[in-house]
Amino acid sequence: MYLFAQSLFDLVKMGTPEQVQVAIKSGAQVNDSDTLGQTPLMHGAECNENSDVITTLLNAGADAKAKSIEGRTAFDYAQNNHKIKGTKAYWDLNNARFSLEWS
Repeated sequence: MYLFAQSLFDLVKMGTPEQVQVAIKSGAQVNDSDTLGQTPLMHGAECNENSDVITTLLNAGADAKAKSIEGRTAFDYAQNNHKIKGTKAYWDLNNARFSLEWS
C-alpha cells in the first residue's frame, strides 16, 4: 500500500512496482524533478533492484530523455545498478532515450 506521506522519489528507490503504480494512480507525477533535476525514473534506475519499477514508470509516461542538472539521463544512472543492468527494462530505458514515443 502506498503511504501518502512518502514521496514518489522515495518510493521508487525501494518500493515494488505495485506500490509505484498505486502512487501514480493516486496522482503522483512521474516527470516531477527534485532540486538536482532528477526525476523518479532516475532515482528508480539508480537505486531500485526491481527492473519492473522502471517498466512501470515508463508505461506511466516517464520521460527517459529528461536530464538532471548534471546532464545525466535515467539510463546514465542505471549504469551503476548492477541488479537491473542487462535486463529488458534496462534496454527499454536505453531505447526510450532515442525513440519518439516509448511503447
